[in-house]
Formats: sequence, C-alpha cells, structure tokens
Amino acid sequence: MTGSSLAGTGSLLRLAWRRDRVVIPVSVGVLVLFAVGSAQATLALYPSTASLGPAIEQIFASPSAVALYGPISDPTSPDALAVVKTTMMGAVMLAILGYALVRRHTRTEEEEGRFELVAGGVIGRRAPLTAAVTIATATVLLTCALTGLGYAAIGMNPAGSLAAAAGWAATGLSFVGVAAIAAQLASTTRGAAGITMGVLGVAFLLRALADSRSSWPEWVGWLSPVGWTTKASAFGADRAWVVLLGVALLAVCLLGAVALLEHRDLGAGLLPDRRALTDQLIIPAM
Repeated sequence: MTGSSLAGTGSLLRLAWRRDRVVIPVSVGVLVLFAVGSAQATLALYPSTASLGPAIEQIFASPSAVALYGPISDPTSPDALAVVKTTMMGAVMLAILGYALVRRHTRTEEEEGRFELVAGGVIGRRAPLTAAVTIATATVLLTCALTGLGYAAIGMNPAGSLAAAAGWAATGLSFVGVAAIAAQLASTTRGAAGITMGVLGVAFLLRALADSRSSWPEWVGWLSPVGWTTKASAFGADRAWVVLLGVALLAVCLLGAVALLEHRDLGAGLLPDRRALTDQLIIPAM
C-alpha cells in the first residue's frame, strides 16, 4: 500500500524542478549572497577584536535591537558581528521559501485543479505531498550548506560557519513541516498562507520576547522554531546540533500531514472554507 501511495513521486519531482528551475536557483543564490556578502562587508569594517570597541556590546544590549536581530553570540568576535544582522532575517526568509515551495506543489495545484488530472493516472495519493516536501527540504539544505561554505571561504571560523548553517536549517526545515500541515488543513492557497504565516509570526514573537530579556524567561526561546536559529549561537557556543530539532519537527509534521491527508477529499481541506461558509449563510437568507 505504501508503494502504491507513493507511485509517481519521481515524476512529480522532475515536474516540480522543471517548473522551478529558475525560481529555486535564484532564491538560493539571493539568500547566500545576502548572508555572505553582508558578512564580508562587515568584516572589512571590523577585521579584528580591537576594531570592535565597546559600542558594539552596547548596541546589542538594547532590547529593541535584540528583539529584531537576535542576540550577538560573542560581542568580542568580528565573525559573530558579521552575521548578527542577517541571521534572523535570513532564517525568516528561508522559512518563507520552504513554505512557498510546499504550498506551490500541494495546495495551489489542488486549488487550480491540476491534481484531478494526475490523479487519474499512476500517481499515488501521497506522492504530491512527498514530492513537495522533498524539493522544499533539498532547497533549504542547499541554501544552508552554500551559506556555511561561503562563510568559511571568506575566512570565518569553520565551527561557527557550520553552526550558522545548522541554525538556518533548523528553522527552514521546521516551516517545511508546518507548510505540509497547513496544506492539509486549509481549503485554499490563501488559507494555507494564513496558517503558516500565523505560526511564523507567533514563533518570531516568542523568540523576540525571550531573547530581549523581558519578563519572559529565556527558555521560552527554545519553544520557537525561529528561536532555534539564534540558539545555535554561531561564532559563540556553536551549537550545530540544533539542526536535529528542525529535523525532528519536520518528521513529526510530515507524519501528521500524511495522517490528515488520509482524512480529506482531493481539493478540500479539513478546515471549512470561509467563502463557502459565507455562501451557506447568504443563500438561505435570500
């Protein structure tokens, strides 16, 4: 049964790559150049610990700066300064990229009726979801790997480069999983966007509250997939193992998405469509 439910996954993967053969390389390239280029420019301004000065530590002692960018892992490290402004922003953009790819090849395809055509062929029920998650996961991991290699190539500490890549991967993989769940719950592309962006917003807020040392305890940051990026503490504690949290959440979400998929009809979500509910209320009244 598993084999038949995954039948045609390879064909869908090839089709997805053909459709995204420009979008994926451009998106990956932009994120890598954004991170590595910013780091290189910062290192040119602050090449050594002596060049940092006390002002750097004071800037990132500001709760508003920490809430926006996340904490700096080591105020005395030029490498840590080089990535602090791109770590959080890049993680959020990577999460959105992973979500967009999953949504594009699942909920959008169903909403536009293309899955009704392939369903009549040798395409298993789980194949579209599997293909979408696979291509999104590969894109996230490729982006992280190239970013880490880019950091190391410009002379940044290899252990810190690995931790930076792992932190991004933890967040990116998490939202590939969240998007897989959202595609089963929502009845429309817009609904899937609302669910995923809502989760992303809550995760960012939890991370910001925990990192800015407000009345919220620091451990709250560990509850947020967005917070795992800063918990990697690149060029500080270098916790590359945080990527395992992202892998675990992706696996749990994928299992949940498969279970939800078995309980819904093609083209429909488990949550009611707001427009359908509105029509049901309006038509009887008329």
